[in-house]
Amino acid sequence: MYDTQYISVSRESCMEIFLWLAVRRRHWTADRRRRHGLEAADRCYLCDQEPETIDHIIAACSFSRQIWWTVLATLGSDASQIGADNWLTWWENWRHRWHGDKRKGADSLFVLVAWEIWKERNARCFRGSSATVGQFLSTIKISGDLWIQAGARNLGCLVRE
Repeated sequence: MYDTQYISVSRESCMEIFLWLAVRRRHWTADRRRRHGLEAADRCYLCDQEPETIDHIIAACSFSRQIWWTVLATLGSDASQIGADNWLTWWENWRHRWHGDKRKGADSLFVLVAWEIWKERNARCFRGSSATVGQFLSTIKISGDLWIQAGARNLGCLVRE
């Protein structure tokens, strides 16, 4: 059995590092690998349609957009305007859908979904495995439930209504 406090700190630290790297465009996506003279795939591992950047993976990829749309629809929120060219713009648009504690929960959910998308990209890139949209959505639900159990109170407020 894990100590809940340890899980919370560990989760938050991973998310902070993930976001810090994303803001600074430091994830080793194909565009960054090429800039450094390294070999890289021509297309996104998630959609196999567009060049891979962190903005594409989180906000513009057709796979990711389907995930975002389903998450919003499940929450009963307007899912008509999803994604953006830039992931920070997408997050800003995402945040405007909620207020107060729900916005804090929405921030947690945004980070959770973005993190899971990144992990799915890595599974496809490094292990050659891929989840279906349904399997991926189940993973997000399970992770969200674990985050709530570990103390993500505002996330619980958002998804439990």
